[in-house]
Amino acid sequence: MRVNGILKEEVEDPLSPNHFVEAITDIVVKDLSFSYPDSSSPVLDQISFRIKSGDRLGIFGAMAS
Repeated sequence: MRVNGILKEEVEDPLSPNHFVEAITDIVVKDLSFSYPDSSSPVLDQISFRIKSGDRLGIFGAMAS
């Protein structure tokens, strides 16, 4: 979907009680690697992290199509 399509989409209120879910545990990722098909090197190489209950995580970076 292109940017104009995304901007035209209807969005629910992010502060609505329906958007909050009580976390019951941590999320743990260990040694995660990812490569695109036909790629010679991974874009993620053995990434490990823990998200504790109640923490927030933001992921950002360059976008490509």
